[in-house]
Amino acid sequence: MRSLKKLFIPHSGNQFHPHLIRFRMLALYCLVLIVSQFALGFFSDISKTKAIAATAISSQEIVNLTNLERQKRELPLLKENEMLKKAAYEKGLDMFADQYWAHVASDGTTPWDFILQAGYDYLYAGENLAKDFTTAEGAVNAWMHSPSHRDNIINSEFQDIGVAVVTGQFKGSETTICVQMLGSLFQQKTVESFSSSETTLSQSLPEAKPDVTSPQPPIILKPQDQAILNDPQPAIEGISESYATVAIYDQDLLLGEVPADSQNAFSYRPPEPFPEGGHVFSAIATDQAGNASGPSFPASVVIDTLAPFIDLGSLEVTPFWRMGERAIEVRVVVLSDPDQAVARIGDFTLILTSYQKDLYEGVLVPPTEALNQNVVFISAKDRAGNEVETKSSLSAFPEPNPQLYAGSILGEFMSRSENIINKLKPKSFQENIRFFYILFGLVLVLLFGVDSVSLNLKGMQRQSSHSLTHAVFFGLSLLGIIFGSMGVIL
Repeated sequence: MRSLKKLFIPHSGNQFHPHLIRFRMLALYCLVLIVSQFALGFFSDISKTKAIAATAISSQEIVNLTNLERQKRELPLLKENEMLKKAAYEKGLDMFADQYWAHVASDGTTPWDFILQAGYDYLYAGENLAKDFTTAEGAVNAWMHSPSHRDNIINSEFQDIGVAVVTGQFKGSETTICVQMLGSLFQQKTVESFSSSETTLSQSLPEAKPDVTSPQPPIILKPQDQAILNDPQPAIEGISESYATVAIYDQDLLLGEVPADSQNAFSYRPPEPFPEGGHVFSAIATDQAGNASGPSFPASVVIDTLAPFIDLGSLEVTPFWRMGERAIEVRVVVLSDPDQAVARIGDFTLILTSYQKDLYEGVLVPPTEALNQNVVFISAKDRAGNEVETKSSLSAFPEPNPQLYAGSILGEFMSRSENIINKLKPKSFQENIRFFYILFGLVLVLLFGVDSVSLNLKGMQRQSSHSLTHAVFFGLSLLGIIFGSMGVIL
């Protein structure tokens, strides 16, 4: 007991300075933080056999909270739009596939590209992103405290909303990303035509000298170099000298010729589908004087129109109880090198992981309202965007383990405390790290809080090293609490 007292309690035996909060312990605490960070990651990777999606965030809740903020400001409520919802979902999958956290993808794809590809012809559009939040309230509150995100939410020009919540492995850790797309549809306005008088002006011009200057080589804008396409007849578009004739080639094979318009743009649509595999497109421009340019920079692409194959015979969708919660284990074999395999029930989505070739697996722990769907969808997509989807009916959940609910008093207690436990317990490696930071920070605050109170009660003056130790410990604990409590928005 005397040794414990020296560690924790300020008294004359330790000069009213507990050993646990002395300056020498600072190095040990920092070392423990660093080692635990790597150790938790190492053992998490060893024990991890499948992805687990367990989050309290629902897309509907984010929509409701967003509209609540607009209602407070007497703004029109946003309507859910399936096209924006699809755009948000595809953006979430793309961030996990390419492992980036940004509004613009590594290949230059913008949020507006996802919105247009979903069929939403927008007049105004915006995007908010959030990750590592455990509640919808936390994500929306963070957006509202960021000027740019707040401007999107309360923008009076926006009329529609689409939200997706996607869980998967992001740079080695299980992560939940929220994607919010906002927009207003473009409506064509009719413009009354008018006529104007034309004046013909004739004058004598000096005789023009022959044009012998070759035009600049064209630039192919679409498709992009190194692209993988699921369209067997992709449009080949670019810019060249205005009114030039642009010849399109696939390697040495002439595909056809198209004119460049007054805005320097040209577009070629092949009359027949290209065969599967690699192609190298280039272009040569010939101006009106007959001068030919050099070839454009080539665009090497791969045509891939074959979707991945889901082996229905291997599909296993098994309901079970996990720590008092209803969960669904999904295992499936997907062939033809998919880029992603996804399991979904309602709006609850999990990107399945693969630790064995062609085998994808994961555990869904969806909210109760999602379980009412009784159908689990499994989809797979390759790099070209070819997608295949199947579904499986959800069988009845087994009876929960009686040992978990033994006795009426214990069962009642667990039933009433289930919601509280779900909010407190870490559900992923990322949450374990955050929980550890918070606990570490609170323990440090408690230790030097007791020390400070004891010194004040005894009327003792702090030494300079004592004050420095307190300042450093307070900074460490504050950082631990902040890093443990916050998510990230973009």
